Amino acid sequence: MESAPTDPNGNIVHGIAKPARVVRVATPVKPFVVMISGVPGSGKTTLGWELSRRLHVPFVSRDDIKTGLHVTHRSSDPTEVWRFASTAFELFYEVTSMYLRADVSVVVEAAFHVERSEPDLARLAELGSCIHIAMTTPTEVCLRRYRARAEAGRRHPAHNDLQFATEMESGTKDVGIY
Repeated sequence: MESAPTDPNGNIVHGIAKPARVVRVATPVKPFVVMISGVPGSGKTTLGWELSRRLHVPFVSRDDIKTGLHVTHRSSDPTEVWRFASTAFELFYEVTSMYLRADVSVVVEAAFHVERSEPDLARLAELGSCIHIAMTTPTEVCLRRYRARAEAGRRHPAHNDLQFATEMESGTKDVGIY
């Protein structure tokens, strides 16, 4: 009597004369980018660090890049808040793109300006699978967090957090652009 056909693991295969040949097909590797956006104080950085830690991937924060520029140029004057804003965004996109082109997945966060950032974000999405998390924290919570951060002085003075907190509270800061 002929024995029943088996698969490579020795399991009996029913309904076919010979076991199927297992062929492994390599699929292209595509990194992912988790983009976290939202108004100042919405929790972008907190979530970004935690996701980065849990996913075991690098974390890129636009504010960290901006802070590094201010420190390097010895700028701690709050009135220079905009001095490196554009350069920080350019470097943010460049660093993130370098990670993705090297097939390194990454978590990124910034207070992206809606209309200005769309072309740059689209380019990042071409380099990796994109997951966008838009923080929708209630305004009063954002204001409370931002004010507390400003008063604690945890960030570099060139971010001008005290002025921004005052502008957010008075409504003169347009948070609708994020």
